[in-house]
Amino acid sequence: MHRQLTRFTRLPRALDAATLTWLALLALTLFGVLAASQGTAGAARLAMAWAVAALCALKARLLLAHYLHAQEAGPVFSVLIRAFALLAPLGLAVSALREWWLG
Repeated sequence: MHRQLTRFTRLPRALDAATLTWLALLALTLFGVLAASQGTAGAARLAMAWAVAALCALKARLLLAHYLHAQEAGPVFSVLIRAFALLAPLGLAVSALREWWLG
């Protein structure tokens, strides 16, 4: 007799690249929130802001590589999207430096 499998009796399939990327993005986001909550003043705050900016840049690279497939785009679009993805981390880093410098 043929037994029909239901969604509850199937074995879980391996995680695909998109799911693994999403899990990495989730972990990086949680790590960024934790890092941002640690630096409260002075150089510690600057270091934590730069750590968050670095995490933001890493997340942008993951998004470009695994969701937007920027490496498969034409050269003009690839350069534009990569430059746009650097704006947020660069803005965070410069803003943190300015805040630290001005006190």
